[in-house]
Amino acid sequence: MAGTIGGSTGGLGGGKSTPTRTDSGVCAISPSDLVGYTGNALNRIKELEQRMAELEAKNVTANQLSDISQQVGWVGGITYMGIAGWTQTEYGTLIPPAGFFIGNIIPGYSAGFYDATGTLQLGFGTDGTITGAQAGNKIDTFNGSDVLSYSTTPGTQRVIKNFNVEDSDGLVNQNVSTGEITFNQTGVYLVGWVVDLEYPAAAGNDKHFICGFGNGVGGYYSNLTESHHVGSGVANYRFSGTFPLRQTGGISLYVVCSDDGVASGTRDVECPNLWFMYVKAL
Repeated sequence: MAGTIGGSTGGLGGGKSTPTRTDSGVCAISPSDLVGYTGNALNRIKELEQRMAELEAKNVTANQLSDISQQVGWVGGITYMGIAGWTQTEYGTLIPPAGFFIGNIIPGYSAGFYDATGTLQLGFGTDGTITGAQAGNKIDTFNGSDVLSYSTTPGTQRVIKNFNVEDSDGLVNQNVSTGEITFNQTGVYLVGWVVDLEYPAAAGNDKHFICGFGNGVGGYYSNLTESHHVGSGVANYRFSGTFPLRQTGGISLYVVCSDDGVASGTRDVECPNLWFMYVKAL
């Protein structure tokens, strides 16, 4: 029986030795067979070079900055809510530009109320206007026509009086001579106010100023705000606040202020904005 065993050809009794033949089922690979593989590799290298060039030139496109923020780090020159100059960190935190005042982008920051959807319901604009979805409610707005100036007995409680009517729906009345503010109907109100103060240098180096609402000398007070100034020189302050008031009848309000310090130099106090909004009936 003929065959191939151990590289020998012939019968079982042995014979002449011959080399093992290459399997004829496998063809030799020529350079032309590699053209497809070579072309594919070159295309992938070219695409990689293009992407590297785009990254080096910072010509990067993303659906949103947060997609690449951790790769690029802090990014400046961002415009947010119409204000340019913000900086975003790699974690997405926004840092406002120098001199930024939040009232520039949120109307009524000192008296802003939003619902669960983020819609401004009532806001006190930086220009003194009332804005928001509920701004159509009844509202009375005033501004102080007088500057309260005094230098003696600084610890005495004083009442800011004589307001000009800007807009009135007949919610409140004011007594020009006493400063008393009375309400024409019961209900829940929202009250907002702004008070400006200028301290003279002669008032001393350690002084306090308190302002807010009261129901008369020696009575209760609401929404009081205090400043403490240490140091010489002129000091200017602006106070603002908003608070709800449940008017059951017979409640009067006064815009009051008081301070301490040396009884010398003239303090100037004024109330540029005061408003009352009727929210609901009791």
